[in-house]
Amino acid sequence: EDFVREIRRDGIGALGEIGQSPNSRELSPLERKMFRAVGKTHLQTNLPIFTHNPYGTGPNVPRQAGLLQLDAFEAVGVKPDRVAIGHVCCLDDSQADMMKQIAKRGAYVGFDRMANTHPAPPPGSPPPRNGQVHDISDEQRVKEILEFIGAGYEKQLLLADDNTLQPLQIGEAINQLEKVQWLTGESSAKIKSMIFRDMGTGRTVSRFVPKLRKAGVKEKTLHTILYDNPRRFLAFEPKNS
Repeated sequence: EDFVREIRRDGIGALGEIGQSPNSRELSPLERKMFRAVGKTHLQTNLPIFTHNPYGTGPNVPRQAGLLQLDAFEAVGVKPDRVAIGHVCCLDDSQADMMKQIAKRGAYVGFDRMANTHPAPPPGSPPPRNGQVHDISDEQRVKEILEFIGAGYEKQLLLADDNTLQPLQIGEAINQLEKVQWLTGESSAKIKSMIFRDMGTGRTVSRFVPKLRKAGVKEKTLHTILYDNPRRFLAFEPKNS
């Protein structure tokens, strides 16, 4: 009820990201409670839901983690086509098997860490600390998307950048240089624009999409992924009771 009141008061347009702890085997009791609450909130508001997945955060995370999140929402009556399972791009899934299983059930698949390129460590290395995510390479991401599209699921793919700390840290350093007048305001703005285009919030479109295009993905399919899918996922008819 608190969630619903806040949504109607503030005009919130989506529920997320609803997450799971790093390197965890399953949802904790508290996380399950939150998933149920969000699912019930969706039933009263019709808002779309997107999740945070622990893929890439350690060896304890099961490959079916995304399906288990979907189970939690379906258990309270949420239809899968109102859910986007996030961070699936952090799973090394060369045949896109898990992506296909999620999509087969009707949910959207979030390839939503395109701004992040933290490579996995060599085999035998300790698990990531403090929830740091190890990302698969762009080349692997392209292969998985081609498999996914080839299976006919292009209408259930969402691309996004996620948050990225490194460009923010660099941006803050540039701000400091501007304060001590080592950089002009104009130069500072140009450098930060370049950083966020190539490393941050614009990387999906500026760097990754051209790789899909080079791999043979047609413009019509790219339009579906970049424009039609997010519009369809985010569109909803509000419920007032």
